[in-house]
Amino acid sequence: MKVVFLDVDGVLNYVGAKTLLPQGTYFVEDEKVELLKEIVDKSNASLVLSSSWRRGWTNSIERETDARCTIEQSQEYFMLCAKLHDYDLSFLSELPRIPGMGREGAIEHWLAKWPGEKIEEYVILDDNSHLFSARNEHLVLTSNRQGLSPENVKEALQILKVTKKKILIVDDVEVNREVLKSALRYEYEMMEAENGKKAIEQLEKNRDTDLVITDIQMPEMDGMELIKQIRANAGYRHIRIIANTQYGDQEQEERIIEMGADDFVYKPSSPKVLMLRVRNALK
Repeated sequence: MKVVFLDVDGVLNYVGAKTLLPQGTYFVEDEKVELLKEIVDKSNASLVLSSSWRRGWTNSIERETDARCTIEQSQEYFMLCAKLHDYDLSFLSELPRIPGMGREGAIEHWLAKWPGEKIEEYVILDDNSHLFSARNEHLVLTSNRQGLSPENVKEALQILKVTKKKILIVDDVEVNREVLKSALRYEYEMMEAENGKKAIEQLEKNRDTDLVITDIQMPEMDGMELIKQIRANAGYRHIRIIANTQYGDQEQEERIIEMGADDFVYKPSSPKVLMLRVRNALK
């Protein structure tokens, strides 16, 4: 189990605007929540609130539950919960408030008392370095003006020991391979092959490959035969397969699924659709 400790006002909110707003009013920015979602999705982490401004909220973690948000406590809590649940995050819990114990101590207490499965890795997202010791290797310090940044996301994923999954692109047309690679290279480790035969050679060298995206019509060994050989090899049972096929060929689509492909994506496909298909396949 991995955990993200989240200082909400220092990570998701536009802090600079608070002096212009009534006390107790907070904005949760969509852009920041998207960055938080990237951390949670890629690490499959659980989320624990560590903000100091949550006065009046339920101490759900003290009851040793992984309770989801409740909406009775305050308008700010409701707004935050609604926003986070829109993004289908995991459970949302809170740190206990213990007199005389700061945020770092409360986190250590949470980790010691947590009754669930073992905590493998955790990261703390916070904008206040004074609340933590200088040697805290789990802390990702965010800007107290801008909140969470893409650089913070990279640092958090490193602390959570999230490695990039491997994808093999198989297509005999180089420009097609480049299009797919350009859409995926920042999130995944990319490999490529110009036909099914070369793809098998790549898989023999990289048995930890997670996903193959293959064209169907190729010389030497086409996509159908490649899918067949992958599915026939017990060492490749973990590999997910997406076929990159022409739109509207229903008969081909049926044969692709029958051969053992997990999904297909049409040519040409938008980068967003491609990314969604890949993420779904790798869940």
